[in-house]
Amino acid sequence: MTLFRVNLSHTPPFDVVADAVRFVTSHTKVPLSLDTEGAQNCTGTLVGPDLEIRESAIVQAHRDPVPGDAENFNFYTLDIIKEFQAGDLIGIDSNAILAQVIEERR
Repeated sequence: MTLFRVNLSHTPPFDVVADAVRFVTSHTKVPLSLDTEGAQNCTGTLVGPDLEIRESAIVQAHRDPVPGDAENFNFYTLDIIKEFQAGDLIGIDSNAILAQVIEERR
C-alpha cells in the first residue's frame, strides 16, 4: 500500500474522523490523504435509503439536526443554510434533485 485515502464526501465533520486519522498515522508510515470534494455539503442523517421527494414538493432545511425525510432535512455543516438566499438553486444527491430556496426564516 502506498497511500491511505479517506473520502470525506460522505462522512460526518472532521472531528469525528480525527480518531481514525490518529489511529492510522500512529500505526504506519504510509501517507494518509484526506479527500475533500470541494464545494459540496452533505445532508444530515436520513430516515431511510429510499427517500422520495416529489416534483414541486416543499421541503424545509433546518438549522438543527432532524431525521431527514421527504419534508425535512439538515446539512453538514449546520450553519451552511445561513448562506442561502431566496432564489438560490441547490443540487442534492449529485444534482438528482434540484431545489430552489423560496423563503428564508431567520
